[in-house]
Amino acid sequence: MRFIPMMLTFGILLCVNAISAGLPKGYPVSERQKLNINQKWQFHLGDAEAKFYTNGFDDKQWKTVSVPHTLSLTSLGLDSCRDDKTQPTFQRNVGWYRKSINVTADVHKKVFLEFEGAHQITDLWVNGKHVGQHAIGGYTPFHFDISDHVVRGKANEVTLLVDNRVNESTPPDGGMFDYIKFSGLYRDVYLVETNPVHVTFNWEAMKAGVNITTPTVDPVNMNAIIDIKTVVRNENKTPKTTEVLTRIVDKAGVVVLKLNQKATIKAGEDFEFNQIGAIEDNLHLWSIETPYLYHVNTLVMVDGVTVDCVDNTLGIRKFELDYQRGFLLNNKPVKLIGVNRHQHYGYIGDALPNSLHYKDVLQLKQLGCNVIRTAHYPQDDALIEACDQLGVLIYEEAPTWIKIGTPAWFDNYEEALRRCIRNHRNHPSVVIWGAGINHRGYVPSAVLAAKQEDPTRFTASQSSRWTGWQTSGLTDLFANMMYGPGIWDRSEPLLAMEGRSGPEAVAEYMRDPLLLGLISWTAHAYYTFHNNDKPAEDKTRSGMMTVFRQPRKSFYWYPSEFLAEPVLNVVDQWTKDDAKKFTVYSNCDMVELLLNGKSIACGKPSADSAYIGLNHAPFEFKDLPYADGKLEVRGLKNGVATQSKTIFTPGKPVALSLRID
Repeated sequence: MRFIPMMLTFGILLCVNAISAGLPKGYPVSERQKLNINQKWQFHLGDAEAKFYTNGFDDKQWKTVSVPHTLSLTSLGLDSCRDDKTQPTFQRNVGWYRKSINVTADVHKKVFLEFEGAHQITDLWVNGKHVGQHAIGGYTPFHFDISDHVVRGKANEVTLLVDNRVNESTPPDGGMFDYIKFSGLYRDVYLVETNPVHVTFNWEAMKAGVNITTPTVDPVNMNAIIDIKTVVRNENKTPKTTEVLTRIVDKAGVVVLKLNQKATIKAGEDFEFNQIGAIEDNLHLWSIETPYLYHVNTLVMVDGVTVDCVDNTLGIRKFELDYQRGFLLNNKPVKLIGVNRHQHYGYIGDALPNSLHYKDVLQLKQLGCNVIRTAHYPQDDALIEACDQLGVLIYEEAPTWIKIGTPAWFDNYEEALRRCIRNHRNHPSVVIWGAGINHRGYVPSAVLAAKQEDPTRFTASQSSRWTGWQTSGLTDLFANMMYGPGIWDRSEPLLAMEGRSGPEAVAEYMRDPLLLGLISWTAHAYYTFHNNDKPAEDKTRSGMMTVFRQPRKSFYWYPSEFLAEPVLNVVDQWTKDDAKKFTVYSNCDMVELLLNGKSIACGKPSADSAYIGLNHAPFEFKDLPYADGKLEVRGLKNGVATQSKTIFTPGKPVALSLRID
């Protein structure tokens, strides 16, 4: 039920920004409002024991900031900090956030504050009174009911204490982790107002919010069964006769399925509406190539009057595991080739705006990736939504690395996993829940929690070859870290949830049907205290791209193998050293090189046995004749040049060109 800021020319709901623009005319107005309140927070760093929450406190001298926000920006060298991988000091501080909000004058309406995530323990005060604390961790959503704490129709003071100090009960704290846990109020914040009869938040409980599943999807006869469970709460003092009307709407704005159910909800209780129907004609499947999304619009009516409205997207797809054909999506084998992704970005840590999450997915899609593992924690709603829209599969997991913690730690770990699943269960891009602790393999309690919350998706084991003999165990998929030969008897398929990158690494997985795919480590360089025995100007590590999303050389090969359109990528320069081994990535039949207008080489893709399994191995030219000047690279199809790129011997720099990305 994510807020999507789009214009709407017909009445679906009374909302500061409409939730959808793709629905038909005629929907009644509802009382739900969801307002993004990211702007103009007053911020103070430190002083955890202060009482900045008192009513009437003067915060005018504080800094004005906007969300997403981190407690402090960082250099590429992590401010020369010498922490180890437990991160005992870096950004281990607290931040105070204060904001004045205006709420409805209607004394009957419910008022909530919704948070997509904050690092890592969050306390809330409204008008000087403590409302509650969220202590599960920094990577999952939460909300507070502030209905009894606000003054209606007037401005109200909201104060947050966001505490990022070490807490051994809150994963990934409690041990080592090789990434940086940044800080602050770093994901979107919303003010939500509803009728006392309203749809609950998905993450509240196992039975909460809207839960959409597709028990049957038939890609052959093109039909599907849709099962929708909607939990509605009645916070009135009297029972209410309630109807839930659910409409599934296609991209053309046509209602393709309408479901309705009535019930009387007792005062102060929840009721789960169970609705099921089928799309028998003109079914559109969601796939990597064509990520078709329907809208599921849910109206809640009391005595015939619409009081609430929420909107979800629906992608209809069938995925399964076949021991001969591998991972199947809509009955078609798909090699899972992609990347692990940390949400870090240069200087801002993980306080990324939604546009950067979308850009990451778009760029990875354009480079030929079809899967992302969210290492090693649940990631922003904007990332998951981008994967839905662009056709990229998701493997998502709870926040951990290696450490197995205390009973309280395990409670928070399991609850974080459950909230992650509830939050993202309606997204078609998500196909795998990580049900283990990184390096250590599956965790029975995590597998059981994932299956209890969502039996429709695969679970994966998160194993590693250096911890000895392992299998999928209780999980559906044997997911292992494959940086070299592993202990695997081929009795079941294997997914490399981590591994090397580049054409030679991918080739091994393409030629073996029992290898489901390779999720390389990592998409981008990420901040870490790994190997922090000496100061460094840049403590970002690994990455097929830099922390600023500039692809490194081998990443330019992926489009030639995995995209259908013509590709010709020239990543070398033209120097004496480059002439000794010059590489071109292309899906053309042949590549010709012309130096200063004269052909010096023409060749086919490399026949090296390391590339067996690839459709488009790299073109590798060795010991080329060298002269300064212009090198033209031509891609040939059936002997005809269809693409061309030109590079020059590097000269003295004469200007700086800046391009908007």
